Amino acid sequence: MHLLGLALIAAASAVETTVDADDHGDDRASATRIELPSQIGGAIVPHDDEDWFRFKVAARGEVVAETTGGLGTWGVLYDADGNVVVLDDSSRGVNFSIRRMLDAGTYFLRVGSYLNNAGALAL
Repeated sequence: MHLLGLALIAAASAVETTVDADDHGDDRASATRIELPSQIGGAIVPHDDEDWFRFKVAARGEVVAETTGGLGTWGVLYDADGNVVVLDDSSRGVNFSIRRMLDAGTYFLRVGSYLNNAGALAL
């Protein structure tokens, strides 16, 4: 079994992205491509922003995606056809945590915040 990490961490002090700039795609078609494992800065901006990420799993393994910090977040994992694989809306207090065995293929992760709150993310 392979363990593939994908950690979305709400950490405004560690991210150089400003919270008033939309930095990642807002749908599957414009999703930001990432490699596993990876880290990338990002932000959820006010007014219904959602950040979408696209990644490929090369071989069956466990993928972990989660946020930490004070920004109330939710996450939805989709397969290549747009079907929901799993979602979490705050299993760890205000943050989501997804841990799932995935087959090889392309997946999408959609991340958002509650009540249009804004905050920085480190992916």
